[in-house]
Amino acid sequence: MSTSSYRVEHRDDCTLIFGAMPIQDMVRLSDSCTDAVVAFDLARLAGASLAFGPVASVQALTEKLRQAALDAPPAEGMQHLSAKAQAWLKGGEQGLSSCTMFAICSGYLPDYLQDCTRPKHYPADPDDFGRCQKLIEAVPEVAEANRQLMPTVSTVWSALITAWTAILSCMEDESPDWRTGKLSAPRTYDLMQEVIESSASRAPRS
Repeated sequence: MSTSSYRVEHRDDCTLIFGAMPIQDMVRLSDSCTDAVVAFDLARLAGASLAFGPVASVQALTEKLRQAALDAPPAEGMQHLSAKAQAWLKGGEQGLSSCTMFAICSGYLPDYLQDCTRPKHYPADPDDFGRCQKLIEAVPEVAEANRQLMPTVSTVWSALITAWTAILSCMEDESPDWRTGKLSAPRTYDLMQEVIESSASRAPRS
């Protein structure tokens, strides 16, 4: 299936979409796929706009592409970063908020942020928060700079950093296996929303 604006590729029982697919085509394609999950990390590693498939197939192809990314030489401009920072850029779990944290703490703008020169994206739910925490645990220089630099990005980031330990404790209590992808944390989500909403009262007035 293809048009001038997008193409669909089936790889290892997963579906990869490249380009902008019209919503009616998306609905038709998703209706033909049973037991499929959307896989943002797989899409990023494959250079696709969207990816989905059965859980086991998604996990297998994601790890296959992640290993290929890790084996590749560093991109231009990445050489000054530590080996752990390079490994995260190549194959780490990434989202807007974790890439914002990496950019602020390392001075290197990940491709995921494209042309955003002053990123301020913050974690809005436990999935976002988990990716940020995995980054902190994986890259020492980010962990060292996190508490000093992230509060300067915005009032929301400042509030989240202040409450970070409490949020992490809540998530680990509620969903102990979150690092392996088994994440269900509604209480953590509610706590994060309380922190984010409370930061609005501290935002500077224009």
